[in-house]
Amino acid sequence: MRELQEECGLIVNEDDVRQIGMILFDFVGDDFFIEMNIFKTKKFTGVVQESEEMKPKWFPVSEIPFSEMWADDIDWYPIMLRDDMFYGHMKFKGHETILNEDITLVTSLKEMYSVHEKTLEAYSMKHIDC
Repeated sequence: MRELQEECGLIVNEDDVRQIGMILFDFVGDDFFIEMNIFKTKKFTGVVQESEEMKPKWFPVSEIPFSEMWADDIDWYPIMLRDDMFYGHMKFKGHETILNEDITLVTSLKEMYSVHEKTLEAYSMKHIDC
């Protein structure tokens, strides 16, 4: 919640936020992966503002500029916008080319984390907390 406020000026209450997704980004040739947790809220206060991290802009759903975003966004944003929970594993060559993509709809956080652990195991990845 702190980072959201720092990066764009919006304030959310922890009770009004829920995790809706998780994506594991795997980059061929790199010895690391990125785990992105996706949270959603419909209640917030504050005024959206620009920061060093981002220049926020509102778009109608039908006009989201996917061509200017990461290649995988077009595949999971619609799931998120429908309020469906999901787990994704994206394998990239560099940061532009998707080699493999797997998105699984889940019904609970428990299921999401179970799929995550199975994915880590299947690809012999180790989770290291930093």
